[in-house]
Amino acid sequence: MSEADKGSDLTAGLLELRAAAAQADAADAEKNSPSSGTAGPGSATGPAEPEPEKAIDAAAAMLDAGATADAPDTWEDWREAINLALDWFGDSYPALATVYTERRKERLARAMHAVASKYGWTLAGLFLRFRQEITLLIVAGPIVRDTRKVLAAGRAVAEQPPAKPSAAPRDDVLRPNE
Repeated sequence: MSEADKGSDLTAGLLELRAAAAQADAADAEKNSPSSGTAGPGSATGPAEPEPEKAIDAAAAMLDAGATADAPDTWEDWREAINLALDWFGDSYPALATVYTERRKERLARAMHAVASKYGWTLAGLFLRFRQEITLLIVAGPIVRDTRKVLAAGRAVAEQPPAKPSAAPRDDVLRPNE
């Protein structure tokens, strides 16, 4: 297998990971829709948890398919890694889409590729070396996001001013001439 084929296998693997993340997001959206009867993070069931084993297995399969830790990457591989990260963080930070335009993602990916090439880093090598840390991000990311939402909602309730007492006369107060 040529080095270019190994890089394209890596891109295909990253695209598979993005597709799996998109399917999970769609399932979460359906599960948490008003018609489904669940209300999201505060509901009894909450959103579906990601399955890190599937993402890690997909990365392992990608490596088994020929993307070795020392196979050179292309800038397109790095762009797909950026897209994968944006897919993960997009729900929590929707404004990122305004920052990471296609042009900026390409420029960033090309720069990342140049630095990675200089130091001999590869995406496959990074996935292999930081497998447990990536698993932690996949598992903890949605939990942290939902915790932040719950805390923000609680803070908003706590910051509301107290309700004003009603101006209606009270029947339990003795009136002087009665």
